[in-house]
Amino acid sequence: MKNSLIDKRHKIGMPLLLLVILASQGLIILCLLGQWLSVHRLSKKQLAYVQMTSGEVVALKAVDADARTPETIRLFVSKTLYLMFNWSGEIAGADGKKISDKGQEIELEGERIKVPTAALYASYGCSEELRQPLLKKISEIVPQGVFGGGTQAILTIDHVSIPKELAPGSSWEVHVVGKHRLMRGSSTVKVVPFNKKVYVQSLTAPWVPGGETPLERTVYSVRKSGLEIYQMDELKE
Repeated sequence: MKNSLIDKRHKIGMPLLLLVILASQGLIILCLLGQWLSVHRLSKKQLAYVQMTSGEVVALKAVDADARTPETIRLFVSKTLYLMFNWSGEIAGADGKKISDKGQEIELEGERIKVPTAALYASYGCSEELRQPLLKKISEIVPQGVFGGGTQAILTIDHVSIPKELAPGSSWEVHVVGKHRLMRGSSTVKVVPFNKKVYVQSLTAPWVPGGETPLERTVYSVRKSGLEIYQMDELKE
């Protein structure tokens, strides 16, 4: 009688145990399916929201490693050329106040040359093949009065074209139209056209480790957009 009761309970308990196991497995499968759907939806949207140290929340979109938006390219070209060819004769001092720019002396191919400080910093936005001859050219055309504070060469950019893609996601051609104005005091001495065909390519943005040097900060600031100018020609009308 006792054995019969145990067998009866065993027969009833086994199906219940199987149902519990199947239900648990079903819940696990549903959870995994829910996670997969969430990841799939996120990958389709390709958007993520990140909170900056300032507290601002910004939306980020996933793109290919070499992809650069037209506005990013145009802004990089404008900023780099402006810093390189706008010779105001002043720079920001350690306290943020304007001081006279005495220029930077560097050695190129055994020759000492002098260029405006901003031009030297901006030159890190160029490839090494372009950077050195460009600095040499700037040293030849910059008025020496710039370093004394009596002369300025002001670059005004009137138009930056939509980048023309030369190689998918890796190089572009941009046309820049502007004027280079030489001034002494408040008087304009000469105005020359500044019309350039600028060739830009993508690169891996540098990573700046802790304890960075001033030079590393400068290079990172110029190249953080992941772009560099590798060629610059005159834009003929």
